[in-house]
Amino acid sequence: MGIFRKKLFLLNILLIPLFSVPAAPLWSVELGTENDAAVLGFGWGDRGQVRGESVRWVDRLEADVTFESVGGGDREIVVRAAQEPVHWRRHRIGVWVNNQYVGEMPTSKDRRFIDYRFLVTENLLREGENTLTLRMAYRIRIGEPKYRFSLAINRIDLFPAGTE
Repeated sequence: MGIFRKKLFLLNILLIPLFSVPAAPLWSVELGTENDAAVLGFGWGDRGQVRGESVRWVDRLEADVTFESVGGGDREIVVRAAQEPVHWRRHRIGVWVNNQYVGEMPTSKDRRFIDYRFLVTENLLREGENTLTLRMAYRIRIGEPKYRFSLAINRIDLFPAGTE
């Protein structure tokens, strides 16, 4: 019986990572869809498409999103974004939750979408509605008419801290 238990234990160690399911977000919004307007505040432009993904452009130097946080514990905010660099200069985007500094998004020099992750400690969150604010370093003009864009955001998710 001891050998059987050891083999079963080893089998579980090998198979669990293969079949583990990523945690579902506690709150999520896919930008560029019809449902995003309910949570967007100041600083957001029109819906669009970037490399086949729906987005909202940040068209001001600051953009706000409201999100719900229920229960206690630290949280992780994941922002899926792509920038439009000017002369290959990167953005440095400040991230704030409820007017408290959380961190910085030093974006990539290329235009691909990247998941940026931020730990938000429990003491920064309120039960119920909270505000995520993104503060941009600069804006650029793209296309005709001369719209001003800073960053294309595809989605924002809120997870319990320490999950994928």
